[in-house]
Amino acid sequence: MSEELDQTLSLHHYLYLHPSENLVVAHVSPFLDSTNYHSWSRSMFIALSAKNKVEFINGVVQLPSISDPLYNAWLRCNNMVVSWIVRSVVVSIRHNILLMDKTDEIWIDLHSLYSQRDLLRMLDLLYEASSMIQGDLFVTDFFTTSDFVGWIQTRLSLYLFYQVFM
Repeated sequence: MSEELDQTLSLHHYLYLHPSENLVVAHVSPFLDSTNYHSWSRSMFIALSAKNKVEFINGVVQLPSISDPLYNAWLRCNNMVVSWIVRSVVVSIRHNILLMDKTDEIWIDLHSLYSQRDLLRMLDLLYEASSMIQGDLFVTDFFTTSDFVGWIQTRLSLYLFYQVFM
């Protein structure tokens, strides 16, 4: 590698891979299934952001030409992010994305397939929240019930997701 390329791939460059990075680490939990897309995508976004790899899912960077000195570094990083995504989804979803090569295409595909299902769950939660009754519970007890806390967490996840991606 030339000195110029070494400087380009500094610690803060999106193509930099720390020596401790590996293919088998799943960065989010729980795995993506057909019911939790929005919380999963937010968790994955945070994990990729911490590793300075968000550019691979948001389409900011494109595959460089084969003659570009950064081509191999881009390919290596893209494959690493693909591996992280593949290892953070359930097996039935994994089979659908294994044949895809580019991270941004996988991200778009997962969004188009699973984001609507999560929105249906959101509508159910909104209906439940609108029909909640405090009854004889103290206010603090009411606001810490699992239904209400789950509703708030889902609502917050959706809000944060749309702030980032929409």
